[in-house]
Amino acid sequence: TGSMGDEIEFLKLELEDVIRNTMERYSSLSLRAASVFYRDKGDVYVTHHVAFNDDLLKTITFIKLQSAGGGGDTPEAVDDALSTALDSLQWNPQARTRLLFLVLDAPPHNEAKERIRQLTLKAAAKGFRIVPVACSGTDKSTEFLLRSMALATNGTYAFLTNHSKVGNNHIEPTTDTYEVEMLGKLLQRIIGQYLTAQDCRADSKNLVQQPVKQPENILSVKLFP
Repeated sequence: TGSMGDEIEFLKLELEDVIRNTMERYSSLSLRAASVFYRDKGDVYVTHHVAFNDDLLKTITFIKLQSAGGGGDTPEAVDDALSTALDSLQWNPQARTRLLFLVLDAPPHNEAKERIRQLTLKAAAKGFRIVPVACSGTDKSTEFLLRSMALATNGTYAFLTNHSKVGNNHIEPTTDTYEVEMLGKLLQRIIGQYLTAQDCRADSKNLVQQPVKQPENILSVKLFP
């Protein structure tokens, strides 16, 4: 929405670089990218997206053409955006890594909080890692919500700081310490961290073989590698 106007051009350029560099670095892998932009109910659109495809330029061009606008109140249609991202992008069920970057500066509407919880559970059950990127204007309650979404899906919480000199004021994160790095490098590092996994070998000293009982309710189980 309009509140993203102070940072959207910066973010569009950064995301383009992240997509290009990731595709080039991991050219031996089958990588696909999709994008969802969202505003709020009553705006020109609520969600607007391009599904996963092998054409890098199609996704990048879609991102380039988007702009900030609409809104009016602080909350936004975060739940609609998350629903579209989970259900309308044609995710590959065989993919070994599914990353969902949620870039935002405002919380969902109060009446959507339960839906956000259910969508987060759904993402976790399907193996989607949510990586929130908190922009200027994010308040403490929104930070805690985003951290919870990241934790629930084994993702990573990321945030912009005033060191960037881009956009309006950014809150200090609630943490003991953190290191500042360029956003593009951070996102590429996060992607690389989740793309690579050490192979299990039969002679591994840490390998434990035991049967796993299928639970009745998959949403109540959390699995950690």
